[in-house]
Formats: sequence, structure tokens, C-alpha cells
Amino acid sequence: MNKKLALLSLSLLMAGGAVAQNTTTGQVIGHVSDPDGQPVARAAVKVGERVVAVTDKNGNFTLTKLPAGTRAVTISYIGMKSIKTSVSSTMNVTMEWDNANLDEVMVVAYGTAKKSSFTGSAATIKAEDINKLQVANPVEGLRGRVSGVQIYGTSGRPDGGSPSIRIRGISSINAGNAPLIIVDGAPYGGDLASINQQDIETFSVLKDAASAALYGARGANGVIIITTKRTRSNHGARVTFDSKWGVNQVAQQRYETVRDAATYYEVYHRALRNESLYENLNEKGKFKLGDEKAAYEFANKNMQERLGYMVYTLPEGQNLILENGKLNPAAKLGSVVKGQDAAGNPTDYTLLPDDWYALAYRPSLRQEYNLTVAKGNDNSNIYFSMGYLDNKGILENTDFKRMTARLKADWAAKDWLNFNTNISYTNSKKHNVDGEGDNRSAGSVFALVNGIAPIYPAYLRDGKGNIMVDNMGFTRYDYGKKGYLPMNRPFFSYSNPLSDNALNYSGEQVHTLHANVGADVDLGKGFKFVTNNTLYVIAARGESLANPYYGQSAESSKGQVAVGSDLNVRHNFQQLLNYSRTFGGVHNVEALVGHEYYRFNSYSLSGLRNNLVDNKNHELGGGLENGTPSSKAGLYNTEGWFARANYSLFERYFASASFRRDASSRFHPDHRWGNFWSLSGAWILSKEAFFKAKWVDELKLKASYGEQGNDGISDYLYTTTYTFKNSNGSLALVPRQLGNENMSWEKNGNFNVGVEFSLFKGRLSGQVEVFNRSTHDMLSSYSLPRSYGFTSYYTNIGNMSNRGVEVELNADLVRNSKFTWSVGVNFTHYKNQITSIPDQKKLKAYEGHNGYESGNFFYGEGLPMWTRYLYRSAGVDEKTGEMTYYAWAPRYDLSKPVYVQDANGKDVVDANGKKVQQLDRWGEPVYKELKKKVTDANGKTEEVPVAMDRLTKTTVASEASYFLGKNPHPDLYGGFNTRLTYAGFDLGLDFSFQLGGHILDKDYADLMNGLSGEFGGSAVHKDALTKSWSPTNRHAKYPRLQAGTALTTNRSSDVDIYYVSASFLSLNNINFGYTVPKEFLYRYAKGQVQNLRLYVAADNVHYWSARKGLDPRQSVSTTKQVQYSPVRTISGGLTLTF
Repeated sequence: MNKKLALLSLSLLMAGGAVAQNTTTGQVIGHVSDPDGQPVARAAVKVGERVVAVTDKNGNFTLTKLPAGTRAVTISYIGMKSIKTSVSSTMNVTMEWDNANLDEVMVVAYGTAKKSSFTGSAATIKAEDINKLQVANPVEGLRGRVSGVQIYGTSGRPDGGSPSIRIRGISSINAGNAPLIIVDGAPYGGDLASINQQDIETFSVLKDAASAALYGARGANGVIIITTKRTRSNHGARVTFDSKWGVNQVAQQRYETVRDAATYYEVYHRALRNESLYENLNEKGKFKLGDEKAAYEFANKNMQERLGYMVYTLPEGQNLILENGKLNPAAKLGSVVKGQDAAGNPTDYTLLPDDWYALAYRPSLRQEYNLTVAKGNDNSNIYFSMGYLDNKGILENTDFKRMTARLKADWAAKDWLNFNTNISYTNSKKHNVDGEGDNRSAGSVFALVNGIAPIYPAYLRDGKGNIMVDNMGFTRYDYGKKGYLPMNRPFFSYSNPLSDNALNYSGEQVHTLHANVGADVDLGKGFKFVTNNTLYVIAARGESLANPYYGQSAESSKGQVAVGSDLNVRHNFQQLLNYSRTFGGVHNVEALVGHEYYRFNSYSLSGLRNNLVDNKNHELGGGLENGTPSSKAGLYNTEGWFARANYSLFERYFASASFRRDASSRFHPDHRWGNFWSLSGAWILSKEAFFKAKWVDELKLKASYGEQGNDGISDYLYTTTYTFKNSNGSLALVPRQLGNENMSWEKNGNFNVGVEFSLFKGRLSGQVEVFNRSTHDMLSSYSLPRSYGFTSYYTNIGNMSNRGVEVELNADLVRNSKFTWSVGVNFTHYKNQITSIPDQKKLKAYEGHNGYESGNFFYGEGLPMWTRYLYRSAGVDEKTGEMTYYAWAPRYDLSKPVYVQDANGKDVVDANGKKVQQLDRWGEPVYKELKKKVTDANGKTEEVPVAMDRLTKTTVASEASYFLGKNPHPDLYGGFNTRLTYAGFDLGLDFSFQLGGHILDKDYADLMNGLSGEFGGSAVHKDALTKSWSPTNRHAKYPRLQAGTALTTNRSSDVDIYYVSASFLSLNNINFGYTVPKEFLYRYAKGQVQNLRLYVAADNVHYWSARKGLDPRQSVSTTKQVQYSPVRTISGGLTLTF
């Protein structure tokens, strides 16, 4: 019994001891300093994931209670290496700056690599830079941040649009130039707006063959790898909530047009007066100006007829514009006209001008919420996220809503077996409007609001000036067609896109499912087998409706509804065998062999019906008359076998080689396979014994060369296809596409050499790289004569090169525990050139360059892509104010002058008896043409000019000759940024820029010519009033200001005077935040809140260009675009971590 009592007492004592050991009492005092001896304030002292103390402003901390058995704590601070140190009664800790860029782990093709050992060219953008952006399309996070990367397209559509991405220039004329997008190891073909940027851990941009050749088939244009977030092992449960609320604003800078009705009437009246004054300003009229009084009467008589609308009321018998060219002060804005209602009854309407641009655009709201939960331990890691974005468009009836969810998990079933899964789902809905990019479409709101004169009403108003509403409650709009009103609007008559936006519908709902299941099997002896199996399912349903009440569709088809469904299914299967082994402690060998199969099936079905019951029903059943249904299916697949070997010696010398053999279904089976490879090496010079520069942390030299492939063309181009047509009930075949069985891969050879460096303990780092991308066997469309029945076929023709240099620099100007200030800059210079075109494509020659025309561009040897052919200005004729153009004319025979003759055909002589030689209009002597005799195949002989090499001038645009335009590519492009932190506050600014290059500003050209033509109504630029020719401004750059058709043959917007610099500077992002001190959170949130950051942010803040209204960020090819205005977003938000 006593023994039992003793044992029980001992047990209770041990239990009590165990309870007591849950905490350790006693006081520990510590101090934390940086390498310069300065105190580190707000450093976190942790046991595991739990913060047990925070340093004060003097770097001191006190530990009073620690979990039982605690022997060490971890001290961490942003910008410094976390340090784990033993617990003692007095602790003095010196932290080191985190030069993480030296040992940064990068995501590369089919794996990861240390930056220090990587032999290729790549760049990484991390989550902290991506997550601060307010964008629907995460690729915007690359703008201006990575050297060699150009992003064009600034559409303000709520879903972000589809920007064009180019890495190190342009590689092909007709094949794809977009980079391959990889998401978590598998090719991605969906809408990038379906990816929540808050889920992204890193962007990796692979730019050369050494980094991208292993992707073979689609790596020729570079690779962008998006890696989503995952939880690290031994990561305690962490919940993060991020919320943003903001407003979207119009960021488009409008051209400086005349924007008030009074000034526009004055300007157009002047143009009409000039039409009369300049009627005889030609050789026939002996360059005589007309009578001012007659011109004034002519303008008064014709102004309302030409413009259609008069929105002023005048006293009886008075003119709107006085003889001095100014508006009559007695004129009152607003006029009442007699029209009719829908039943034909007489009705009064009030005409008042509206600001169409202001009516189209208005500020809108944006809100975004994201929740993530992450936890990890030795055996499993789970990351879960949910996101919601509601982005209202600045244009009526446009928006984008997106809900996302992601579950990413790893599970170590055994020490040698690991499973992983990554499942995400996105449901997005968007409403857009048509007409983006089309400046000629009467239904394009973008074309109308930027091109209409400021004198036209947008609405129908009753006789008292009230905006009218019909019996269905719809606002009545003025369509500019005679009917209700007694006149037509000459500009885009019978259209009102504002009404269309209000009454029509265009929307799409997209479901995106991504599922990946993989496994890692450690086979021992350095071998590991990896399998990744990915499925993408994208189901989209689009609906569009043109209302049955008003507009052209209502009149032609009584309204129309169209519905379409698309299903895209992508499978990607990877099997990888990795090997890694170190021999003798100095030889490290890594090898990879793998197989990948990719299959893409697409299906679509669409139909439409006319004669709608109303505009509420978006289904086909809402139409009473059948339209034409259609459907199609597509298949594209690739298969590849690949291998890579990496070798390093002393972690100082590095070599890498890769090979891939790929097949693509876009080529004939006999030419389906292609071989792609790369070789690369690097040398860390700073690790050599002879290298004595202590201030150099790392200095690495690297070089690479390899070949990649491009199959970026449509499917089935290797086989001849026809379209089925109904011919009186029988089958008829219409030629569609001539196939070419012999075409094959377009190949890209890529050479890269560079140097990477880190200096002064990471305070200054960067890299310089020189590259040469050489494309051969370019895939291009070859035009055929009509007699073939087919218009063209695809084949491998021509070569192209992109040569350039990239520089990236990053510097910590100030770096201590209280204040940091860093800056970064990157810039790229490159030269694009078509180096070879086959003889059969050399159909034209301009200025010694042989090639061919396509659209507005000339593709010729020795020229860069997107070189225009256009008219060249010879200046404005000082006598007439007409634009003159250069033209090639037949060569003169200088031995045969042409003399002036009298009415009897006899040569005229001067006072000295010498014959008077004829002079052309430009004062140049005239000779007979130098000709030669040629005989055709039928034996017929005729005389033809020896050559067309005499440069002359003409005022008729159609008689002018074409010349080559200016280089559209910039001399330099890139970006720069700065980051500052102090006392919990942080500020970041990001810029992008472009220097050099030229853009043909056809928007400006149209506005300068806005008053010409038979009728008026178009907007006009203010420069037309001050920079156009007049009798008092005969040395002007632009031709005379004149209404009417007299200059129809003289005007052209395809002339080089409208070239302007494509340089720009863009302030992309401002982000200002405050992180609540950890000691505050520790004190008041009892350790439950790990982090709280409050912030305000602005995206797409402002841009500067050569001309207000010009936005060179729109297009890589410098073509004219009428687009949804770019959007400036200003938001506030918070990030809260538990």
C-alpha cells in the first residue's frame, strides 16, 4: 500500500512538473543590430510561427515567457536574412543583409535552378510586385519590369483586353509572335484574365534558347512561366484577407479638337468661305483669289445644308456668323424644328448639342476581395484561395465579374513518394461593346465619340427641350436620319451607338476548370521520377442582341439575337526522369529525360434568329425568323521527347545541353517532326583564387546558343480544303485553302552572351546581355493569281533577325534598419530586319529593297517589320496651298528639250532669238522622254520609257509614287522603378518608356482633314486652324483649310507628314502603404494578427507622348486603332494576415 501511495505521489509530481514545463519563466534581454551596428527596430522574434516579441526603436527586446523546451528563437526582418539563435539571458544578435539574388531559386523549364548556376537568360517577378496591381489580366505585371519584354495594347475593357506580348522583338511575318504561356508546368491556352493575380507566386520570363529550347515547338518566341502559390513545409496555419475598393476613370488623352458648337460653326463657315475664295486658285484660274463678299454669301447659303443641323436660334434675317467670322451675339443656343412623331403627326423638336464623349464615358467602381488559407507540416501542405472581382466599365453596359477558387496540396505518402494536386475554377462574366479598332463602323461608339462634330444632339428632345422617353420607358436618341427630324446628320448618318449600348446586349460567360495531378517518386541513387497530368476545360457561352426598336438592325431585320457556345478541352501529360548526383564533392551532375503529349480539342456551335419579340429575351426562342446556324470542331496536338544535362565544377564552372524532338499536327506527317537543341555555359569569375576584388559579391560570364521551333499557324494548312455550298439543291465546292504538304517548322536560332554581377554586398546588382535571334524558313502566306482559284497558300520562305542588347540595374541607395531606398532600371535596344525573301515573293522594289506589299506594309529585304509604303510630301505649294507629293516620272532625254509654241504650233523665241524652253508647274525645264524599243512575244515592237527614275512632283495623290516609311521600332525601351520604406510606410512607383521609332498618326490626319469633303460634321483638330496654309501663312506644313470636294484628289492621310515620334513615358503604378507595427499587433491582438497593411494604389496613372491624344502604347505595328479608352484605377485597401 505504501509503495502504491509512493508511486501515485511520484506520478502526480511528474504530472505537475509536466504542467509546469508548458512555459519557461525568467527574463531574457536581447539586442538586434544590422551589419553597420545600427539598431534594427520592429524585428520579429519567433518561436516557430508564433511571434513572442518585437524589437523596439532601439533594437531591444525582452522575453518573459517561452514555450517549454525552447532553446532557440528565430529573428526576422524584411531585407535581412532570418537568423536562428540560442536563447540565453543576454542576447546580442547581428543580422546580415539578404543578398537573395545570388542564391535565388528560379522556376525554369521542367524544374528549378539557382540563379547563380543558371546559364541562360531569364527574369523573375515575385508575388509582392504582382499582388499590388489592380488589373484583371496579370500579364500587365510585366509591363516595364523585364528587359526585352514589350507589351502593347491599352484597352480599358473591364477584362483587360488581350495585350500583345513580344520578347526580344518579332520573329515571323505570318506565324505567331506571342510567347508560350506555362501555368504550373503545363501550356496554358485560356484567357489570362481567368487567373487571379493574387494566386501567383512568380512570373519567370525565359528569353534565350538555353532557357526555352526544351519547350521546342512553341518556345521560339520566349516563354512566360506562371507559378501559383503553395504552402511551405512547417508553415503554421495562416489566413490572409485582402480587399480593394476603387474607382475607374478615363485615362485617354483626347486630341485637341474644337469642342464647342460656336467655334465649330465659325470654323466650318471659314472652310466654306475658303471653298469659294480658292475656287480659282489653280493654273487655269491664274491663281486668283475669289471675292470675300461672295465667299461670305456662299458660306451662309451652304452651311446648314452641308452640316444638316442648326442648333442656334437667330433673329429673322440675320446670319449665324458675322462678316468678321465670329458668332452672332444675338444667336441663342437651342433651336426648335418641325418634325413628326411615329404616327406621322407634326411634332416640335428642340435641337441642342451634346458632348458625346462625356455621355459615353463615366467613372465606375471596382472592388476586389481575396481570401487565402495556408498550412504545412512535414507530411502535407495545403493552399486554398478564393477571389471575387467586380470591375465596372467606364462605358455603359460594360463590366467584368470573376469568381476564382484554387486548392493546391502536397502529400508525402512515404519518404520516397509524394503526391500533389492543383485544382482551380474560374467563373467569369463580361459585357462588352462592339466596334473596337474599327474607325469606319457607324456602330462603333469609339469611332463616333472621337470623330463627331460638337454640334449634334445625342437625344431627341421635345419642343420644351426635355429629353424624350417612349411608351416603353426607353430614352429616345437621335439617329441622325431624316424621319422624326426634317434633316440628316452627314456624319455616320442613321447611327447612334449610345442608344445601341443602352438597348443592345453583348455578353459572355466563361467557366474555366484547371486540374493537375502529379507524383514524385524518389528512386534512390539520385534518380527521381515525376509525372504531371493536366486538364483544362474552358466552356464559354456568348450572347448578343440587337434591339428590335431603333437603329439599322431594327429596320433591316426587326432585331437579331445570336447565341454561341464554345468548348475547349486541353490535356497535357508529362513524364520526367531526373538525376542529380555530386561526385567527389566538386562535380555536380544533373540530367533530365522526358516525354510530353499535348492535345487540344475545340468545339463551337452558334445560331441566330431575327424578328425579335423584345430586347429582354437573349435566347434564340426570342426570335421569330430563323437565321443561319453553324458549327465547327478543331484538333491540335503535339508530342515531344526531350533531354537535358547540367554539369558544374566547384560551383564555379557550369555547362548545360538540351535536346528536344517535337511533332506538330499542323504539318503533314512526312514533315511533322523537328529537332531543337541548345548549348550553354557559365563561369563565376569571382570565385577564382586570383580574383581579389572584395567589393564584388559575384561576377558571372555566360553564353548560349540553340534552335527552337514555331508552328504558330492555323490548323490543316498542309492539306487543300473546300467549302460546301448549295447550288440549286446540289453540292458545290468552293476553293477555300490550297494546301502545301512540304511546309514544316519555322526555326529560330538564338545566340546570347552576358555578364551578371552583384557588388557592395548586394547594394548594386544587374546584368548586361547581347542577343541575336535569327529566324529561318519563316512560315508565310504566299499570294496566288486569281486563275488558280485559291488566293494563297502557306510555305517556308525568308529569314529574319533581331539583334540587340539588354541592361538591368538594381541599386539600394540607402539601406539600414530604419530607411531603405532602392531603384531599378532596365532598357533594351534591338534592330529587327528581314534578311531574306525568296525570289518568287520579290514582286516590288522600293528604294533598292526587294519584297512584296501586304495591306499597308512592305516586307522587303533589309527592312524592319511593319515598314509602311506611303506617299512622300514635297511640301505645300506656296501658291495654292495644295499638298504636293513626290512621283517618279520617265527619264528625260536631255538632248531633246521641249519648247514653248504659239497658237500656230511654232516655237516661241525670246528677245535674243533663242527658243524658249517649256517649264513645268514647278519651274523645271521640260525634255522629251528617253525611250527604247521593245518587242513582245508576238513580235510587236513599241517604244517604252528607258526608266522611271526622274523625281518630280504632283498635287494628285493617286499620281504620286510610293516610298518607304520610317522605322516603327523604338531605339530604346524599358522601365524604371523606385521603392522607399520608412517606419512602416512604403512607397513604390513604376514607369515604362520608349525612345525613338515613328508612328503614322492617322487619327490626327483625319482630324486635320475633318472639314473637307462634300458634307461636314466631322471633328476637326485645332491645328487645322493655325498650322494650315493661308494667303498669310504660305509656308505652312499642312494644306489649306477648305470644305467641299475640290481637294478630294489632293488629300491623303497616307503621307509622311503625319509621322510623329513614337516615344512615350508612362507612369504605370503608384503604391503607398503602411504596415502596422508588429509590437502594436502583438500587444492589442494578442498574437492573433500577424500582419496588417493599409494602402492606396493607382494604376495606369498618366502617360506623356509627342502629341496630346496620341498613345504609342496601343500597337506594336503602329496601325491606327479606335479603342476603349485606357482606364486609370485608384483604390484603397487592406491586407490582413492571421
